[in-house]
This record gives sequence, C-alpha cells and structure tokens, in this order.
Amino acid sequence: HLLLQASTNCVMDGMREHVDVNFNAAKSRVLAELEGCIDRSKKGGLDAPIADLIQKMNATESYVTTSSCSGRCAVFSESGDEKKKTGVWHLASHSPVSVDEVWSCLTSPEIAATSGPVTFKFEPFILHIQCRSIYTARDMLKVALDTGLRNSGIMLGKKFMVAVRTTLKLEVPVAFDGVLAVSREYVENLMGMCTAMFQENEARIARFEAFGTQEALERKRQKEQAKAVTSQPHQGTDES
Repeated sequence: HLLLQASTNCVMDGMREHVDVNFNAAKSRVLAELEGCIDRSKKGGLDAPIADLIQKMNATESYVTTSSCSGRCAVFSESGDEKKKTGVWHLASHSPVSVDEVWSCLTSPEIAATSGPVTFKFEPFILHIQCRSIYTARDMLKVALDTGLRNSGIMLGKKFMVAVRTTLKLEVPVAFDGVLAVSREYVENLMGMCTAMFQENEARIARFEAFGTQEALERKRQKEQAKAVTSQPHQGTDES
C-alpha cells in the first residue's frame, strides 16, 4: 500500500509539472485588460483583422492571447542603440498602402533629416498564446504548423507559451543618411510585393482561425475519438 501511494504521488507531481496552476488567474487578468481595449503590445489595442480570431481563441478553456499583430508594413529609421532597435515609425499600416503614400513619405523632409538607414518593412501576423498545460501547448503548436505557420514554436518556463508565426517577411533599405536610395519605379514594384504578402498573410490567418478555435479543436477531438473507437479490434461473443 505504501509503495502504491508513493507511486501515485510521483505521477501526480509529474502531472502538476506539466500544468500551469496560475493559468486561470493569468487569463482573468488578460481578459480584464482586453475589456478595456488594452493589449500588451505597444500599440495598446487589437488589430481589426484579427479581433474575431482573438475573441474566439480567448473563449476556449485552455488558451488566452497575450500579445498580437495582424501584420503590417512600415517605413522605419533606427536611432540610438542599435541593439535595442529603437527608432521612428514614419509610416505604419495594417493594410496595403498606395505607391503615392509611400513615395510621399520617402520624399518628405522628415526622411531627409534622418541619419543612418531607413528601411521599408513587411512584418507578418504573430500571436502569443498562453496555454493551460504543456499538452494544450503541443496541440496548438501542431495546429499552427499544420496550417502553414512554419515559424511557430513553444516557449517553456513558468508559463507554457506558443508563438504563432509565419515566415513571410520583407525588409529593404530605401534611404541612408537622408539620401533616397530608390526610384519611384522601385517603390511601385515593392508595393506589388507587399500587397501580395498581405494577401497571403490574410489567407494564413484564415486557415489558422479555421483550425485553432474552440469549435475547430472540438471537432478535431471528436474525429480523433471516433477514429480511436473504430480502430479497436472487434470482440465477438463466446457461444461455446
């Protein structure tokens, strides 16, 4: 009896190591912040293109989103310590922008006054999700990878976090020390690439939303359970 009790205690201790006992409290705090439209990202709010996805994700029992970005394009100049990557966002948008908008930004006195490189960037969708357990984190990572978000991964520590990310990215220099380094024709081609990336980014978000929400995860579990039942060997009755 003592050996059985010791074995049971070891199993329970192992299970506790794989479950975030503070998850419910952490989720309550995050949801309270979201009620006030306060996301943990610097912009202080939710991006409209992924607002529905975040609401659906936070309606699940085992997940809560902690920071997010739907994807954006930007004109950025670095300043100060390069290691800290601080700087100025001269233009930023979560949807495609016109050639005129970008060209107007690049030929502005503001850009002419910069020192060092000025870059045009496209940064893709990213979502950080806190998970109830290592098992639910593993399930969410599989969903992300299966829907083409190949740069996703699990971060282990006091919390179980999944970073949902895609490999779409664009970063090119467009000016240096206030001198424009590109032509309008180049910007036209650049905006064509950027618009195509926005479209692909949106498609990947849609695929992830279709498979990573509460309803989708529940359908997946039901299919797996049904498959497990049908794969069990049939046991006939003994008529002897």
